[in-house]
Amino acid sequence: MPILFSRNYRETSSPQRRLRLLLSILALTIIGSSLGYLILDPRQEANLIDAFYMTFITIATVGYKEVYPLTQGGKLFTIAVIAFSAVTLVYTIGTLGQFFMEGELREILGRRKMDKRITKMKDHYIIAGHGRVGEIVQEEFDKAGVPYIVIESVPERLTELEKRGNTFIEGNATEDEVLLDTGIKHAKYLVSTIPSEADSVFIALTARQLNPDIFIIARADSKAAEKKLLRAGADRVVMPHDTGGRRMALASLKPNLVDSLSIDSFGGELGLEIEEVEIPASCSFAGKSLLDSQLRSKHGVTVLAIRKASGQKKVNPPPDTIIEAGDVLILVGEKESIRGLGTWRRRSAEPLEAKSMAVSIDILATENFYFAFE
Repeated sequence: MPILFSRNYRETSSPQRRLRLLLSILALTIIGSSLGYLILDPRQEANLIDAFYMTFITIATVGYKEVYPLTQGGKLFTIAVIAFSAVTLVYTIGTLGQFFMEGELREILGRRKMDKRITKMKDHYIIAGHGRVGEIVQEEFDKAGVPYIVIESVPERLTELEKRGNTFIEGNATEDEVLLDTGIKHAKYLVSTIPSEADSVFIALTARQLNPDIFIIARADSKAAEKKLLRAGADRVVMPHDTGGRRMALASLKPNLVDSLSIDSFGGELGLEIEEVEIPASCSFAGKSLLDSQLRSKHGVTVLAIRKASGQKKVNPPPDTIIEAGDVLILVGEKESIRGLGTWRRRSAEPLEAKSMAVSIDILATENFYFAFE
């Protein structure tokens, strides 16, 4: 899944533009020289084939006989063509050699290939910013195996992304053009990890305008920033400092319990996973109670909470709770048990999953668990 894509928004002297410029100059030289030989024919009998032939043997310096005897003007024109084309050819060959030596040609071809692939991406994730928070989000997405694109502009971080083979675009996430190049109109989630409050607000506004249906998760460092981001169009706002502080406090108050029962969103040392599934009407569990469904005894998963189709939320539901079509079940269990529920349709278009991937959930930290149901 991880692939390299780096679109160039830098200076006009990029490798791709240099190569295009050189090839354009060479093409214009051939066309101009052919027209010149056509005009300078003292007999006025030369055709385009003769003119092109004269141009080719002149540029290639192969020394074949001319189609017609050259006048003084024709000789001077030939000298000019040889001098100009020789310089152009030498520079072109040197540039191509540099591309091969430095891998720039591979980069150009890779960008074009990835450009086509990105235009075909649907329901993917966009990560704006690849700092410390963005890197963690990217790692979790890798574990989940979901398609994503990273937007980054810092050269050092771009180098790291390239080494890892991640999918990324070089640019500023506040620019419409950059967001459009990520395929935002067909994306499912946008995760903004940029620490700048102004940039995050602008990204949320722009993304909401470009794709009204996209689910936006934004980072905030204060309550004031959280309110602004929600007004700007963000669906969820995560405050890493707040979440980290609560986790540290819990680790101080209950260190042994946290060490033994703490799990990450996609599995930790205990090999557990938290997942959410939507019950389709065709599911055999629809219409049964939790006890009769034997989710725990037979399938090895525990239901932490249920979001009913009506919107009602039940945390730690009792055994007699009836599972209905359209309900969303939040499950915890070993990886094999969770992934063994392959007949269920995995839910991926609602806030619950976005929350579970954005933070680490601690079984004993009820404030973090309720966080997913705000």
